[in-house]
Amino acid sequence: MRRFSDELWREAIHDRILEQVEANRGRNGREDSVPLEGGVDQVKSESTHTDPKEILPLVAEHSSPVCSARRPCIRNDGEDEEQKVYHPERGVERAESRVQRDEEILPRPLRHSITSLISIDRIRGRFVRRVCHHRPMRVLLVASPAHPSVARFAPTLAVLAAQGCSIETSLPLSPELTREGIPHVALGDAELDAVLRGLTDSDLLIAPLAGPAALGAAAHVIGRGAGAPLLLVDVDDAGDLVGSLAMARDGGTVGTDVRERLVKSAAFALASILAPSARGSGEFPERQILLLERIRTFQHGENPHQRAAAYQHSSRNHAGVLGAQLVQGSEPTLNDVLDLDAGARLVADLPVPSAALTRHTDPIGVATAETPLGALKRALETDHAAASGAIVALNTQIDRAVAVEIASGSYEAIVAPGVADESAASALAARPELRVLLYEPEHRQIPELIALGDALLMQTADHGAMERSELHVVTERRPTLEELTDALFAWRVVRHVRSNAIVLARNATTIGIGAGQVNRRVAVDIALQRAGDRARGAVIASDAYFPFAEGIAAAAAAGVTAMVQPGGSRRDDAAIEIANRSGMAMLFTGRRHYRR
Repeated sequence: MRRFSDELWREAIHDRILEQVEANRGRNGREDSVPLEGGVDQVKSESTHTDPKEILPLVAEHSSPVCSARRPCIRNDGEDEEQKVYHPERGVERAESRVQRDEEILPRPLRHSITSLISIDRIRGRFVRRVCHHRPMRVLLVASPAHPSVARFAPTLAVLAAQGCSIETSLPLSPELTREGIPHVALGDAELDAVLRGLTDSDLLIAPLAGPAALGAAAHVIGRGAGAPLLLVDVDDAGDLVGSLAMARDGGTVGTDVRERLVKSAAFALASILAPSARGSGEFPERQILLLERIRTFQHGENPHQRAAAYQHSSRNHAGVLGAQLVQGSEPTLNDVLDLDAGARLVADLPVPSAALTRHTDPIGVATAETPLGALKRALETDHAAASGAIVALNTQIDRAVAVEIASGSYEAIVAPGVADESAASALAARPELRVLLYEPEHRQIPELIALGDALLMQTADHGAMERSELHVVTERRPTLEELTDALFAWRVVRHVRSNAIVLARNATTIGIGAGQVNRRVAVDIALQRAGDRARGAVIASDAYFPFAEGIAAAAAAGVTAMVQPGGSRRDDAAIEIANRSGMAMLFTGRRHYRR
């Protein structure tokens, strides 16, 4: 990391000298001055008048090389023999006291030169406003020496030091700050604790949350409430803090909103670290702590009168489809996000290439084919009329052929792992309002949460992975290879349909879907109506067993030749008997897939 330059240190010392001069003018009441070269005003007095730029080398020459609480510390870099002046002195309540203290620190020949200077209106052509005004802000750094965040805070500490703030830290951290070229005071454990307890609301504690010392210091400040110092634990908040300090006028303080934001950020970070210790063990512990962080807000919820926002687990980096890369169009609405997630998870369960069209989180049509365009067109054939305004999901990259088809339709959005090339991107750009998101779902078994008032239900994720060997043939006729392939396809799709759910499939393509019906026989009728004559030779999948055999009889009458279902009903024998009489092949999975 680049060290703070010698020139900036000299400017910082220069500014501090000018601040003393400004205070002297108020005490002496002397106004007569004559302009000097470089824009520095100087009064004529009996003493020899010295430009501040000439004073800077004297500070290095006459100051003691020993660091203490009352004297500067000189460090020599060796190569260029230029010395850096450290300012470890601690702040006091009034500017006058600080001026007196600085006069004690400076060598006697230098004191007279400083007091003979008066206020400077312009330095290097601009007005200088310092972060630390009436007294130096005390900045206490508490951290683990081995933690990388110490180096990340170095630029912030350098800026604060250049503005006259007093940097204090523990002895183990002193070598690190010395390497970064940051002036500071090294404190022992007892001194560190005393300084921490003595910080006021005009001071700052920097505590990257790593190690017990930093955790304890941050907790101490959070618990103090009114009168507590500013608290900085995340380097990402440093820019706003330094900006707020710079904007504060002489004698002013950082705004309450900034203080509260920093405290809340620190408390949240502290809670994230302590939460694992408070949680119990096991899959469903006795105590569970959920820390959620808002990642975006929506214009409205599912309906225009509802407000909505999206949150993410603070301890996890995976935001699902909310973390997708938006490459075209406006941010998706809440309803779009739900459909995008449903479609992306569905095609992730299928072979490549596959396509799905979804609305209200239910699939309209799903297909697997040899090409992405073939899969999209087959999925569209399931229910062409319902596809207007739908979400398209692919498990392969968007090529030009698919992009042209999508751009010519009336789809709301498309989600896919990527865009194949520039020609595909140009074709999508023909519809600039089309939302294009790049996302590939991860197969992670994250527990699902269901809100019930002030309570939460938690359950493990449902997965649909099933091999052919896990299917049990329960009828006299065994399924053909084509029927078995379509049965596996339909079984994977039906898991993503709201219960009661029925899926009719043929040639790895859905031809009819009955979703969200309280009566399973009605769901069968809806799917058969969508399929029409295409039902002959098709396979039917049900997310749960048939409590009555009427649905199976209706499917057989429409020409369905094979069925896959969980089984487990007390009336399974009746269902098997009807299938045998109709010449159907029936497979039991032993697994149910209810979905809200």
